[in-house]
Amino acid sequence: MMSDSSTARQLKPLKKKTQSDQVVEVLKEYIQQEDIQIGDRLPPELTMAKMLNVSRSTIREAIRTLSVLGIIEIVNGRGSYLKRKEMEIPINDIMAWFDNRKMELIDFIEVRKMIEPQAIELAIIRGSKDEFKKLDEIRIRYEEAWEKKDNTALAESDSAFHHAFIKMAHNFVLENIYTVLEEAFKGYRLHSFSVPYHAGNAIEPHRKINDAVQNRDIKKAKKFLIEHLDMVYTDMSFHNS
Repeated sequence: MMSDSSTARQLKPLKKKTQSDQVVEVLKEYIQQEDIQIGDRLPPELTMAKMLNVSRSTIREAIRTLSVLGIIEIVNGRGSYLKRKEMEIPINDIMAWFDNRKMELIDFIEVRKMIEPQAIELAIIRGSKDEFKKLDEIRIRYEEAWEKKDNTALAESDSAFHHAFIKMAHNFVLENIYTVLEEAFKGYRLHSFSVPYHAGNAIEPHRKINDAVQNRDIKKAKKFLIEHLDMVYTDMSFHNS
């Protein structure tokens, strides 16, 4: 097991505070070092936060992401332990993960299909010029992450894309409900985007949804959004795959 002093020599501080997905990438590189083995306990959250110059909550979010991906195991009251050094999740493990949660997945998609189409209608009616621009920027960011094959960035930008038009609806209660839903859905998104064609399947739907929103076409925006969510369920259920 490594000491905090050896951690200090191996972890390189970030120049400024970063998003949790950037911390995830730093920790992935850290995990790949030869003297870190499966079963080793990771340094305490506070130690890593100080070394990387980020908040403890950012570290906690990054650890949770790596836990969802099956790379780290979080043991309550004891800390986080390295479970696997390989960054890619075997397809059979991903399929098994979804298969064990099939009923939950159906419930999530049903709720999203209730909430998001209404939100996108309100977004088109109430959204500001800057918010419309931001939605397109997020769509571009998703495609850039796809080109880089960055699964963590894909998951983050996909979440941001859907959350953008929730915020554009300017309904406080709706946004709070959706924030809770998105946090619960995070594990599904991260596992799904570990399968390359799943992430690729979202590119064209995002373009269609964005174009409809930019053109203020409520009918098409809702249609494309529902089709997209149906595809999400198909992918996560591994139908026709």
